[in-house]
Amino acid sequence: MKIKKIIGFISTIFIILMMTGCSSSGNKDAQLAVYELKDLEPGVYLQKGDENAFVEFMSEGKAYDNTYASDESQDNTRIVWFANKDSLIPEITKDDHIIMITTEDIPSMPQLYPLDDYGYTIGCTLYKDSASDLWALSQDQNRDICSESSFEENFNNGNNDSNTLILDVGGKKVSDDNISTVGSVTGLEKDKEYTIGLYNGTVYSEITAVCDTHLFVDSLQPAYMCEQYLYTKDGYLIVDLPDDLPSGYYYFDDFGLFKYTV
Repeated sequence: MKIKKIIGFISTIFIILMMTGCSSSGNKDAQLAVYELKDLEPGVYLQKGDENAFVEFMSEGKAYDNTYASDESQDNTRIVWFANKDSLIPEITKDDHIIMITTEDIPSMPQLYPLDDYGYTIGCTLYKDSASDLWALSQDQNRDICSESSFEENFNNGNNDSNTLILDVGGKKVSDDNISTVGSVTGLEKDKEYTIGLYNGTVYSEITAVCDTHLFVDSLQPAYMCEQYLYTKDGYLIVDLPDDLPSGYYYFDDFGLFKYTV
């Protein structure tokens, strides 16, 4: 199928969803909006081939983890997480382009930060409470609970707060064996609902949460530099990607997430 037909199909689906008022929350994924050049505001976009079709990078859910670092010089590791919004991650191939529209100074050599795909989890990150050997929400408020996740909704509907301790997820006790380096619960199945055991003081209760949160973490690999620009007469410039860029997920400077396939 030609790119134009694919873009037309995506645009039609997006228009239908907008007209029907479909929400991006719950189990329904948000839809990637496609724009024409005349409708673009200053910013950074992905152009699909040579078509007059442009999409935005995934810019939601970025946070920084001040505890996950390979050395003292790197104290702000980038993590990205979001619930039910995988479809907002644009995919780049060698036939597509990153474009930039601006009336200000052009950034000098924007960087591409490789991200590791940590898979799916419930929408929280945890740290061990040393007194009880149970687990509590991460102390970094920028990434304790994932916005719009099932966990956020059900946790906040109860009498829970930052002092709540978590015993188990799906009947399995939370321990160092099933917690990732950034505090996410591992070994869970995407879109499956789990019962979570909680303590508030000595009072035990349970909530449920769907494994709906996709988590990406800075791989701590050296960033790739985008050293070349191609100016056009159409009001934007094209950012050349490095020739040796391997397939994977990247965060483009401070603009957003995308997936690159060689």
